[in-house]
Amino acid sequence: MKNNSAQKMVQGATILTLTGIVAKVLSAVYKIPFQNLVGNVGFYVYQQVYPIYGIGMTIALSGLPVFISHLVAQNDDQQLNRRLISDLQWILIGLVLIIFIGLQLGDRTIAGWMGDWQLAPVIRAVSWMFLFTPFLATGRGYFQGTGNMYPTAYSQVVEQVVRVTVILSVAVWASKDYIDPYIMGRNAMLSAPIAAAFATLIILLARNKLGSWPDNLPSNNGTRVAGLLKQTLLEGGTVCLVAAVMVLLQLVDSFSVIKGLVAQGFSLNAAQNIKGAYDRGQTLVQFGLVLGTAATTSSLPLLTRFYQQTYQLSFARGAKTLAHVSIFLAVAVSAGMAALMPQINLVLFASHDQDFVLAVYGMSVIFATALLVQNSILQSVGSFYPLMVGVLTGIAVKMVLTKPMVLGMGVLGASVSTILALVVMVLIANWLGRRWLRFVFNFEKLGRLIVISLIMMLTVNGIANVLTIYLGTGRLMAIGILLITVPIGVVEFLGLSYRARLLTNREWLTIPFMKKILKRMGKRNATR
Repeated sequence: MKNNSAQKMVQGATILTLTGIVAKVLSAVYKIPFQNLVGNVGFYVYQQVYPIYGIGMTIALSGLPVFISHLVAQNDDQQLNRRLISDLQWILIGLVLIIFIGLQLGDRTIAGWMGDWQLAPVIRAVSWMFLFTPFLATGRGYFQGTGNMYPTAYSQVVEQVVRVTVILSVAVWASKDYIDPYIMGRNAMLSAPIAAAFATLIILLARNKLGSWPDNLPSNNGTRVAGLLKQTLLEGGTVCLVAAVMVLLQLVDSFSVIKGLVAQGFSLNAAQNIKGAYDRGQTLVQFGLVLGTAATTSSLPLLTRFYQQTYQLSFARGAKTLAHVSIFLAVAVSAGMAALMPQINLVLFASHDQDFVLAVYGMSVIFATALLVQNSILQSVGSFYPLMVGVLTGIAVKMVLTKPMVLGMGVLGASVSTILALVVMVLIANWLGRRWLRFVFNFEKLGRLIVISLIMMLTVNGIANVLTIYLGTGRLMAIGILLITVPIGVVEFLGLSYRARLLTNREWLTIPFMKKILKRMGKRNATR
């Protein structure tokens, strides 16, 4: 029986991981043709308000459903669980109504804080998605808690497909008819409530198949509801906070970067173009975090089971493997992006705008991945305090530093302040959660990893520069250079890392395709 439940849990985690990867790839990929169609200013308008959507999506998808699923999993009485879901639904309805009314009535104020009052209609458009959050969060949380991952998986993929389809349709229409960027941004943001409506329909259809359900009236037990509200705000809020950390940092940029650039002497139009180019980095970071997110999401149920069943050795080994492999891959991705950013920027976005700034911003993948690893380990042991303190302190650091750093360094200051904020989060969480995290990171190997990354960066950057001299600087030439240099960089990085013994054999085997590569390397060594 235990084996069946464990197998069901692993299977469910796999389903959510795969659909999560599909959804994240979709949510990153569409931004490339979108930016190419609407240009820097159109991209700026969309990205300036995007963090508000990102927060809502995180609450409804990867924040509250995780918290709610834990509450449901702790109780075998399905009628009590359904009463719990009904109470949580009413609590969330109250909370999202406050958010919705605040965004609707405060749209011009918020737009003013962002330094561009014309963003007000875009803010109002995205606010409608919050009305679907209570039904999405409680429905997904209930099904995940009972081990049925399919409604969450289906709703997640459908939501992204619908949203991306609407956004790209709006972009094509806007580019053909030369629509005002703010009208385009408003219509593109309407994709969020439209997609949320489709996802909610899937969740409600799945719920209706369960048969009887308690009435949807709020519980008359005021003490119980008050306790549930407190638990939702503290524990659920912490899970949402960590899940939305990159989006929250982007939100700080929305309030700070344009104002900083204008104060530095740029016109509003010039500042919009610079911010639009800077926002490309968020797309690149999304790509870079796909592997880390997949690894931490799939590891959480397993680490939780090891801890609950007091398999301390298995827990420690699993935590180390997760940390070592995730950081290894994150450093490889960040170093590769930094070395080849001129070619990547040209291929994806058709220009060299802000190459260096984007290369620096890409380094945030390393620290964001470290934070995801810490979250997975600490969440598996039920420890929320270190992450909550770390993330809140890091966001405060970002809020304090961004505008003065933009004034002093231009938009590069925004990239640097993001990395500094993430470093603060990781260090504080590591210190406060040292009981569980002290054995996870190997700083000696981290030093060797940095040296190997620098060697790889110098190699591929040098080859790319030489090829650029001979092949030229066009977009097609840049694609050719990437096709040559990326395999070289991968082989060099993996080869040097293997010789330096950065990972154990067990850790190497967790990386896709490494089993075949190691076998071939073993055969070669045997013939020498």
